[in-house]
Amino acid sequence: MKKEYAQYSDEELIRRYRNGQEDIEDLMDHFLEKYKNLIKSQANQYFIPGADEQDILQEGMIGLFKAVRDFDEKKDASFSTFAKLCVSRNIQTAVNKANRKKQEPLNTSVSLNAAAEDGGNSELEGQAVNSLKRLGLDDPERILIDSENYKFLMESIQNDLSTSERAVFKLMITGLGYKEIAAVLGKESKSVDNAITRIRTKARKHFRN
Repeated sequence: MKKEYAQYSDEELIRRYRNGQEDIEDLMDHFLEKYKNLIKSQANQYFIPGADEQDILQEGMIGLFKAVRDFDEKKDASFSTFAKLCVSRNIQTAVNKANRKKQEPLNTSVSLNAAAEDGGNSELEGQAVNSLKRLGLDDPERILIDSENYKFLMESIQNDLSTSERAVFKLMITGLGYKEIAAVLGKESKSVDNAITRIRTKARKHFRN
């Protein structure tokens, strides 16, 4: 945690970040350290079949990222209150998905083809398409015309990715940038950037087939 962050409130730090005065990795290191007990306390309230403790904590960390991204001083009472809501909500969403699907939604391999299994009209599907766009694929929407082709593509990419690459792609689907992904996974930004390059190469190969 940067010592100079102690002189600012959470709200001030977010303003500084949005004004380009703070780096997202340093800022999230600060918030993850400050709110680690909150994340743990929320995670300990839930059990998800097939998910270990780290999976649930990761969902809480993603919720904290969303709090930083979406906090609005004009509408929200304080960042700490909003952060608790976002962390709890993100974990609860994962629990609800697990209960509905009776699967392991926090497993990275499942997240890759979950959109296809939802019947072709889910929010996750749109996020997956956006992720394919971010990988530089040409007109990914056209594969959604045939749901079987879409499902096959997702399964093919899934089978070709390493465990670490799947983790990166899962977080891409949530809309996080590479620096945010690096902070969640505890990796260097360059490592995540390299993983995205490898995923792009593998995804393009399957997209052309």
